Amino acid sequence: GESNGPRTMIDVVLDQIGRNMTLIPGRQAVCRVTLVNRKSQVDAAYVTVEGMPEQWIEGDNRDIHLQPWERNDLELTINVPKAPSSLAKDYNVRIKANSRAQPAEEQGSTDASWTVSPFDQLALEVTPSKAGARRHARYNVTIHNDSNHGTNCTLTASAEEKQLNLRLSEEGEKER
Repeated sequence: GESNGPRTMIDVVLDQIGRNMTLIPGRQAVCRVTLVNRKSQVDAAYVTVEGMPEQWIEGDNRDIHLQPWERNDLELTINVPKAPSSLAKDYNVRIKANSRAQPAEEQGSTDASWTVSPFDQLALEVTPSKAGARRHARYNVTIHNDSNHGTNCTLTASAEEKQLNLRLSEEGEKER
């Protein structure tokens, strides 16, 4: 690099919206990124995104042709799947510019904080569906947490006919 003046490179600029985004699982979000060619040569630049699963992001690794000193916008489309693996948390994301003309040289980058929102998805399973015995029956109740965060559940049981005696007991807890 040069010792005097600003570095000649491809720079990345994010607006305030792109810097702090809230992502809702199952809904598409768009982040506008501006690439700036701070060089006197033509270049093809692309961005890479670190800090979030790459399969959630579209529009990265796509070449944007830049004339000398030109700015150009590109859109990143973010699709966080509505799945337990899409953990609800803050993701520290780094968006990096890459140059086709100078692939070995480090280009500009910018940091963002993208938050994946929590969603609740619980399912209750009772087995068996019918009791064969007349006097005593045992049921297994399983709660499936398909949310993207941990949660606490309280099970209660009641019977409309007062002759029923209900008792809840806990067996091994499974993770999540």
